Amino acid sequence: MTERQRHNWLVRYYRAQLRFNLHVLTALRILPPPIAAWLFAWLRRTETPRRGN
Repeated sequence: MTERQRHNWLVRYYRAQLRFNLHVLTALRILPPPIAAWLFAWLRRTETPRRGN
């Protein structure tokens, strides 16, 4: 099986904070949309599936 290892709870916490801050900074037009899109894509690529899904 090629099951991916779950992230530590602290890593999941900081990833959630980063995701929230990306939304806020993009909404306020502080962070340019192309950079935000790249960061959101990176977050999606590196996330691990939740248990039970």
